Amino acid sequence: MSKNYYDYKPIGERIKTARKKKGLTQEKLSEILDLTPNHISEIERGISGVAIPTLMNIIKHLDTTADYILYGRVVEENGNPLYTKLKQFSPAQMLAVEKMIEVFAEYCNENIEKE
Repeated sequence: MSKNYYDYKPIGERIKTARKKKGLTQEKLSEILDLTPNHISEIERGISGVAIPTLMNIIKHLDTTADYILYGRVVEENGNPLYTKLKQFSPAQMLAVEKMIEVFAEYCNENIEKE
């Protein structure tokens, strides 16, 4: 019986994105989840999978959804107009969109005054 291979890297990248969005370091998240920083690093790099209880805690503490972490899907919230556009993207495309938004957000924070 062969074991199915699953690429955990996209899940790890989305966990990393959600962690950074929340302003947490790997060390702080590891304290919150009662895991080692090394284990968080392995999850984020896709080297290690995530146990369901751990995944549930990650989702809870990073204020995100299982749909986002597992599949890269953004859940519609209160008629969000971006939802229609974002749901058209594949999980791989969503990672690219997230990276573009991160770069744009950094640019805005550095160059545009907040009202």
